[in-house]
Amino acid sequence: MISKTAKHGINALVYLAERPGEFQGASNIADSIDAPQNYLGKLLQLLALSGLVYSQKGKGGGFQLARNPENISLFDIVEPIDH
Repeated sequence: MISKTAKHGINALVYLAERPGEFQGASNIADSIDAPQNYLGKLLQLLALSGLVYSQKGKGGGFQLARNPENISLFDIVEPIDH
């Protein structure tokens, strides 16, 4: 069973995969996938610590995939969230 948090993580990474090379703000991603902004921001930071996304602060910053989406498995996303 996949938790709601993991589903948000999957949706966020799918959103980023559709925008390769572009940094996206957590609020923009949250609005697009219908997730709470603060909650998603913390989740994206966890995924950054796991090496799935890059995080960049400041103007033009946000999050982008750290790896080719073809090399990211469902397990890679769910495991750091649900252990």
